Amino acid sequence: MRSKSSSFSGEVSSSGAGGDVRKLVFIGDAGVGKTSLLSSYRKGEFHDNEKEPTPVLEGFTKSVSVQEKDHVCLLWDTIGSTDFERLRPLSYPKTDCFVICFAINDRTSFDNLKTIWIPEIGLHSPDVPYIFVATKTDIKKSMEPLSSKPCTKSEDLTTTPPSTILNIEEIMAYITSTDGLDYVECSSHDLVSVENILKSAVKAILTHEEKLKAIEEANNSKSFCVIC
Repeated sequence: MRSKSSSFSGEVSSSGAGGDVRKLVFIGDAGVGKTSLLSSYRKGEFHDNEKEPTPVLEGFTKSVSVQEKDHVCLLWDTIGSTDFERLRPLSYPKTDCFVICFAINDRTSFDNLKTIWIPEIGLHSPDVPYIFVATKTDIKKSMEPLSSKPCTKSEDLTTTPPSTILNIEEIMAYITSTDGLDYVECSSHDLVSVENILKSAVKAILTHEEKLKAIEEANNSKSFCVIC
């Protein structure tokens, strides 16, 4: 189903988890491609943020279908620079799900999941679910022909060496050690993969809400038994 979009500015209309609008906040190091993937998805075509630099986007909405129901998502971009570590959390209130991004060819951005991003949301929004997203995965596809033919000098200069691509086993080993609810790979060149991020985030929100509901029902049951 084709996504419906609209611009958004001003106060968040969502009341947080369970509201009509699902607020998804994209976080991660500067340069991992958050703004590029969001700009591409908003425009409906690839946006090269290096050739056409775009400042952090205002929030905008997209509608995706999950479990045969349309869910309106407010997509919220953030600045990954450490210079904004005090201002960035101002975007976190009423967040329904964090989308934590790292680049598949940037080890530092992956290492910072553990040292920066998980601690940051744990401090400011400890009860909000989150998913992980590996960006720039089109780089892996561009490497595939290298295994069957020698690289030219020009290819050596323009193609990411295999040694710089993060190993999927290492990625999954870390992710499974966290409370992250999903892992998605995407490329700004592939808008379907970007939409899969939204679907994954919505599923994470629904799973989280079901968990909270089960806990509440269990607590109510215990209270009833005590009264009896």
